[in-house]
Amino acid sequence: MSRPLTPRPGGSNALDRAVFDQWPSMAELARDLREPYDAVLSWRRRSSIPARADLALIRAAEARAIDLTLEGLARARAAVAKARHK
Repeated sequence: MSRPLTPRPGGSNALDRAVFDQWPSMAELARDLREPYDAVLSWRRRSSIPARADLALIRAAEARAIDLTLEGLARARAAVAKARHK
């Protein structure tokens, strides 16, 4: 069962927009990636997706006709990192 997310202070970031906001729910993203729901929810809360999930994420996005590439994922990660170090 999908639980609602509490918005982070400051709103969404580049990783949210590029990845997490593209799926109808975190439960569906977890299912598509064959990852535990709690793990995917933790990724969102931390704004950090482990690199080991990149190819599965790209394949899952393609299956849903979501425009996500490795370059786009890398750019989103870089934007989050840059924001953290301000």
